[in-house]
Amino acid sequence: MILYGNKCNKDCPSETYEESYQCLPCDDKCKTCSKYSGNTCTSCYGGFSDFPFLYGNTCVDECIFGFYGDRTTAKCSTCLDPCETCTDEPDKCLSCKMPPAGEPITEFFHDYDCKDSCPDGWVANVPERSNVCEKCSDNCATCINTSD
Repeated sequence: MILYGNKCNKDCPSETYEESYQCLPCDDKCKTCSKYSGNTCTSCYGGFSDFPFLYGNTCVDECIFGFYGDRTTAKCSTCLDPCETCTDEPDKCLSCKMPPAGEPITEFFHDYDCKDSCPDGWVANVPERSNVCEKCSDNCATCINTSD
């Protein structure tokens, strides 16, 4: 039996873990934790809490490179190809994957998306090996290689 709330129980509630035959609260970052470890999170508070996303067994305030914070599941989820980084949704890109040096750039970032080319009035500075579409200078209707 395990002590919790001045009573003996078979198991600890989900917001607690078992140590020395008593139920102790999970780490402040965790909503729920592993049965025998208070700092091994199994879920997070989600929403707009301080550490809303579960990444591995830790609650984090923002997800690492290549992942985004899914507020619906309260987890870090993988960005979808061709996004290198994303926000709010797996295919709402913040950047596109770059090919290895020497290979041509095939994905260009524009307006949260990866496209096979920049739209009219936009250009990527390919000589500088950029895959981010930049608006052409005000005096240019279209441009090649640089915004000027």
